[in-house]
Parts: sequence; C-alpha cells; structure tokens
Amino acid sequence: MFKSNLIAALAFLAAAGAAQAQDCGCASGSKRTTNNTQLVNLLTNRMVCANVGNEKWQEHHNPNGQLWDYKLGSDPRDPSAPVGTYTIANNLVTYNYGSESYTYAVCAVGNSSYTFCGQRAIAGAKVGGSGLTACAGVSNIVQLR
Repeated sequence: MFKSNLIAALAFLAAAGAAQAQDCGCASGSKRTTNNTQLVNLLTNRMVCANVGNEKWQEHHNPNGQLWDYKLGSDPRDPSAPVGTYTIANNLVTYNYGSESYTYAVCAVGNSSYTFCGQRAIAGAKVGGSGLTACAGVSNIVQLR
C-alpha cells in the first residue's frame, strides 16, 4: 500500500512540474523555444552554465542524453562525471537526477542569457560551447531563430 501511494505521489509531482513548465510564459522581450527541434539544437552538445542559490551548474548535454557535470574537468581531485539524463519532448526539457526530475521551458533573453522556467526559475543561464568545457570560456553562441 505504501509503495503504491508513493509511486502515485511521485507521478503526480512529475506531472505538476511539467504543467508548471508548459504554462510558463517568457518575460517581456524574451523568446521561448517554439518546438522540440529548436530545443534540441540549442542544448545538444552544449554547456548550460548558471548559478542557482548556492548551486553552480556546469552541465554538458551529451548527444546520447547523458548529463555531465564539468566540476574541475580533467583535474583528478574532482573530475567531470555523469550526473543524470535529459530528455526533450513537447517543447520542454526534463532533467532526471536519479530520484529527482525537473522540467523546464526555455526562453532566450535577448542575446545575453536564457531563463529556464519550471518548478523553479533559473535566470541568467549561459548556453553555448561545444562539448564538455569549463563555463568560464562559454558564451552564448546559439541564438533562437
């Protein structure tokens, strides 16, 4: 009984997160991705770099769907490693970190940054680079058209 209630609760929360992202509007002057292809082209083989509270995101979107945290790159003290997966469907990106998942709509804010809108708002993200690289060298090279 407990297990079925837990599964039902998790399914409800995942659906609620997707609904929040789907209903998310872009701020004035920004532009939301319009389809899956545009979102795939924006994120695949790119870094997403953002600060969220005390968290520092340096995540590479591997073409095979894996999500890698850059950490300190090739430094053996804290090397890059896979931390989860991402999927794109219904013009939304969902990040799965084992038992937790987050779904976002993505909006371009001019040519300077992106906002990920969903269970929590992540403003000022940079999306760019090519492959697994340090965020210090990433600039927004991908623009929504």
